[in-house]
This record gives sequence, structure tokens and C-alpha cells, in this order.
Amino acid sequence: MGNERGNRQISLVQRQAEEFRVELANAVEGVVDKRKLSRNAELKAALIGDEYAQLAATQYMARAAFETLPKWMREAVEAVATGRGMYKGTLVGRSAARVHGMWMLPWAPFAHEVTLPSGKRPAGSKALRGAVYRWSPLRDDEKEKLHGVEVTDAVRTCIDIARYYGFVEGLVAMDWVLAAGKATREQLLEAAAKMGRFRNKAVVLRAIACAVSESDSALESWFRAELIERGVGGWRFQAQIGPFRADFLFDEILVVEIDGRSNTRDKANEVLRAERDRERWMLRQGHPVMRYYYEDLRDHLDRVLAEIGDARRRGHAAGGASAASGASAASGASGAGRKVE
Repeated sequence: MGNERGNRQISLVQRQAEEFRVELANAVEGVVDKRKLSRNAELKAALIGDEYAQLAATQYMARAAFETLPKWMREAVEAVATGRGMYKGTLVGRSAARVHGMWMLPWAPFAHEVTLPSGKRPAGSKALRGAVYRWSPLRDDEKEKLHGVEVTDAVRTCIDIARYYGFVEGLVAMDWVLAAGKATREQLLEAAAKMGRFRNKAVVLRAIACAVSESDSALESWFRAELIERGVGGWRFQAQIGPFRADFLFDEILVVEIDGRSNTRDKANEVLRAERDRERWMLRQGHPVMRYYYEDLRDHLDRVLAEIGDARRRGHAAGGASAASGASAASGASGAGRKVE
């Protein structure tokens, strides 16, 4: 049953990846290259006004269209514009991840990351404003063209995310690569081996070992990575409970659900009803449910982990049924914004 769910989830994430590819392709159609406007003096003059946003040295987009895009899509469009504005070079790291639609931490600072064949940063005004230049030798089979720009392929990109930014971000990226069907764990290991010796290779190998294909979202992957990094044990991910799956099952009793949406106002009524029916069913089986939202985890992770720890201790002390009533009482005392049933 786990394999069936994994295959189903891979199909979902693959579909999401394809939808992102189409959305980004449509968005970058609106990017204007100033270098190609020699015969359109009127548009060229308009680029320096307020109607257009400058995305890179020679790349512009209508400001109204650009500012209506969500943050992650704006960053992806800017990354493509940066690549199109370069005469040579490859987008790497977070820039490449954005172009792929790879899962990233939404609160992580974003900068354009590029590498040049020389491996050096251009001198003076030739350097891209605000860009991070990486010394990153690349084989031809580690690069591909997306939306007209050269980027590291998905496998090399997630490896770079891990070695540049650490285990947690690396695991999030690698979960996406596995879930989207871009590579297998064996292919990730093979790619890391081909790179030879490099800084933080142990971090990369640990992220590869811990990556899974069953994650639903970047937030689930991030929370799982934090549990691993902090040494929190006694839980199963995507645990089967009767006809349902729990995001996290602690001590075979406590269910913790991770909701990537901001709050219940973002959900349709039928989705809310399905969630409540599911949680009531789990509670009847002796499984209290704690639900956390995006802001809870982003802003109050330590408090979230403390609440889960308290609920687990109550469960050990009083059994599953008592843990349920104790967790419900804690719900009224906390202001973290999460739901306990």
C-alpha cells in the first residue's frame, strides 16, 4: 500500500511540476530584451519609465504584470531574465531551483546564483548586480536548457542546494527530485560520486540517505528535516491509519498534520469537511490530531515542537484516550494558531 501511495504522489508532484513549467513559460513571454529593440525606439524609451520593471541589465517586464505574480514566480522569472541577460554562464543553486520549480523554503533569502566557464567573477561593471558567483565546474551532462537559459539539471541542483545551504534545505530539494520522478536515490548517489571530492559532501550524502518520494509539500519535507536534524525520534512519516494517511504519527498514537496553507479561510468548504471527518475518525480510533499551519512552523517552530513533546508525554502517562482530552485542553491555552482535536 505504501508503494501505491508513493506512485500516486509521484504522479501528483509530476503534474504540479508540469503545471509550473507551463506557468513559467507563459510568464516569461512577457520579458523584453532591450538588446533586440534597436528598431523599436518607442518601446525602448518606455523601458526606462515606471511602466516596466528591470529584472536584469537588459531584461524588462511590464510592472503591472510582474507585480501580480506570486513571490516564487517572480523569483523564477527574474532567474530566467538573469540567464537571458548573460552572454555565457549557467544558473546554479537557488536560481536553478526556481527555474525547475523545485521545492524551496519560502522564507529563505533569494539571490541570483551563476557560474561562468572561467569560474571567476567578472570585473567591475561586467558583474551582474546582486549576483552570487559560484566556482562550480560542470560537466555537460549536468546542464540543460530551460526557457532559453542554461541551468544545472535537477540532480546537480539539489546536490548544490545541500552543499551550499545545508542538510535541511538539501533534503527539501531532494524530496522534490524523488517525488517529481526526476531521479532515483541511486542516481543521486551516482551523481555525487562523479563529482569527486567537494566541500560538505557528507551533508549531501546524509540528505540523499534521508530523502523520500512520499512528501506532499516543501513544508512537510522541511518539518521532517528539522525533526531529523534535532534528533527527534519515535515518529513515522505518511503513516497508514485505517483508510487514511497521517503526515506524522508519533509513538503510534499522536497524529500531527502539516498544512501548507495559511489558515482555514484559504480552503473550500468541502476540503474543510473532508479534513474534519478524517480527524474525527482518527480521534474515535484513539488518535488525537494536532494540525499546524505555515505561520506556526515558520514563526514558532520551537513552540510547536514543545507542544508536540507535551502531548507525547501526556500520551505516555495516561494512554491515548487521555492524551486526546489533554491535547484538546492545550488547544485553548495556546495562541500558536494550530488545531487540536
